[in-house]
Amino acid sequence: MAVANKYQGKPIVFIAVNSGNNASKVGSYLKKNGITWPTIVDSARRFEKAAGTGEISLDRIMGYRILDAEGRLKSSFGLEPSAELAMTTAKWNVDPEGFPQSMRSCWQAIEFGDFVSEAKTLQRALKSKKTEVQTAAQTLNTYVQGELTAILEKAEEAKTAGDQWLTYQAYQELQYRFKGYDTEIDVKAELKTLASSEAVETQLKAMRQFESAMKTANRSGLERAVKRFKKVIEEYPDTDAAQKAQEVLDAAGGK
Repeated sequence: MAVANKYQGKPIVFIAVNSGNNASKVGSYLKKNGITWPTIVDSARRFEKAAGTGEISLDRIMGYRILDAEGRLKSSFGLEPSAELAMTTAKWNVDPEGFPQSMRSCWQAIEFGDFVSEAKTLQRALKSKKTEVQTAAQTLNTYVQGELTAILEKAEEAKTAGDQWLTYQAYQELQYRFKGYDTEIDVKAELKTLASSEAVETQLKAMRQFESAMKTANRSGLERAVKRFKKVIEEYPDTDAAQKAQEVLDAAGGK
């Protein structure tokens, strides 16, 4: 925690990852030790495999990785050396320099991708009579609108290509990440239409089964969920859920 406090206010976030334990055990440990970092419960060791750390255990109790702005994992060593290395390229999506204190919480939420909770605050700030508040709001809104437009473009490209599932995913992202912001299309109507197609319906059924299996793995351990993951692969072989299920089994050593 001391190292994290040292970098308070810098464009870097410390995230804990626990592999091989269920959510209940991890939650109890975090509470007992007063750990407030955002934490990934990697019960099926999928993140561990993606990070290439090798199996974390009592014999190899921790590893360090840097996740850059493009989503790439980079090898590192030690907590503070990792933070120093990350800071060589880290930068804010929106530089808060000059933002009034009243806009800092709004900025922080938007900076870390929580657009929904600040939608009303941002709209009010855009109409503020205080120049510094309105200017900060305009800067933030420009960033949010850029992110929204990128998703709209992705949806349009997928729609043109005839990929109903990818189109559905893009619209779904719009619905959840940008609730409270105006869009050029009726997202709910588009989702309803796409959900009735066979391609999307199959993907959604498979994903529900996968998510149910993951809940079992997180609650009771991976061994109790292996059959359920295999069922997803057998019944829905050409879906995203089947691919995810296979990744879970591969990370567990092909059980």
